[in-house]
Amino acid sequence: MKPEVFLTGMLLLLSSCFKEDPLPIVRDGNQLSYGLDSLVFTDWNHGPGAIKVYYYIPISGNVRTMKILFAMHGADRNGLYQVQNWMETADDKNLIVVSPQLDRDDFPPLAYQFGGVSASEYSFEETPRETWTYTLVEEIFSYIRRMTGNTSATYDLWGHSAGAQFTHRMALFMDDSCIGRAVCSNAGFYTVPVPEGISDSSGKIYGYPYSVKDTNLDDNALERYFAMDLVVHLGTADLATSKEEDSSLPVDAGSKAQGASRYERGRYFYEKAMETAESKGFAFNWRLIEVPGVAHNSRLMIQSGTTGAAAVLYYNE
Repeated sequence: MKPEVFLTGMLLLLSSCFKEDPLPIVRDGNQLSYGLDSLVFTDWNHGPGAIKVYYYIPISGNVRTMKILFAMHGADRNGLYQVQNWMETADDKNLIVVSPQLDRDDFPPLAYQFGGVSASEYSFEETPRETWTYTLVEEIFSYIRRMTGNTSATYDLWGHSAGAQFTHRMALFMDDSCIGRAVCSNAGFYTVPVPEGISDSSGKIYGYPYSVKDTNLDDNALERYFAMDLVVHLGTADLATSKEEDSSLPVDAGSKAQGASRYERGRYFYEKAMETAESKGFAFNWRLIEVPGVAHNSRLMIQSGTTGAAAVLYYNE
């Protein structure tokens, strides 16, 4: 074979490895591509007609029995990055990773961080349940199972920053979801499950979205919420207290009532939840796990030793 022919063939082979949309490899009934890929989801009737979804399916292993993880991106709206952060764990643990790309134009904070449950960010005006962004995750889960033949009854839900806001509020409001386990890493602030609301140093009371006060959530909803396998996951160095230090940090009064930094707010959220559960005699199955020395960095929150989200979900079982 002539050298130039061999070289041309090799270049074509290498270029095929970097195609954005590789052809599907059909095996065991799977109709999605193995490896890293994306799809356009059009089956949700309550938002954009087409939503890009990044996913990763390990090439080896039985796709039918793999666990499924939804990785919810932060305010950077970068689903591809979050899937890439989980790929090594996915290969090692036979895990399908899925991340919907919820762009800001179609999913502003009201629809993303707050899940679309209310028509207002600062008061509770409940919207029709079928329009909640949380239902999109459920429908994508059903689609992934249908296209792969996967038999998982539940999925794991992880989110960082804005994605952690989405994650803990979905666990709170979506009482019929298929969430099996949830990990909330470094949320900017929380909807604290305290029925009477939370207060600041002046005594001002804050209801929704800072607490469940004025929502339609009753004790049955809180009992279910506290019984979930939910991890409040905090980087001990996520200590920014101003926009100058971190432009994405919420600095409004309701957020500050939970603490000055994300780290303080996460501890406050966990402690208030535990106090409420104990006062009502409810089981409390949550865990508080801290990642030493890590600041507001999603990759490190996933991959840091025995306290990273990968270990919490798949290695410390």
